[in-house]
Amino acid sequence: MEVRDPDGWIYVTGLRPDATGFIARPRAVNVTLGVALGILLWIAIRGLFSESAASFVLVLFALSPQLISHFTVATVDGVAVLTVFAVAFQLVRWRRNPTEVRLC
Repeated sequence: MEVRDPDGWIYVTGLRPDATGFIARPRAVNVTLGVALGILLWIAIRGLFSESAASFVLVLFALSPQLISHFTVATVDGVAVLTVFAVAFQLVRWRRNPTEVRLC
């Protein structure tokens, strides 16, 4: 941040990186994690029901305003959603077939 102090008043004259550049990298990571959650959701529903049900749920996921908002901004909400779902999905898989490989 560039700050100037003429006459006792503080003026911010420039920011590096700019706000758009500062948000672009975390937003790209969150969008990637949103795609990963969509893939994991499709795999989970396909295992529980069918491929057509999984595709239907994936369309609902892709068009959900709440999930779109979580994964298009630079916050940790989307990461938390992905983590909770992945842990719950792995726990369900492990309960069906409790092996040491699925425990990790």
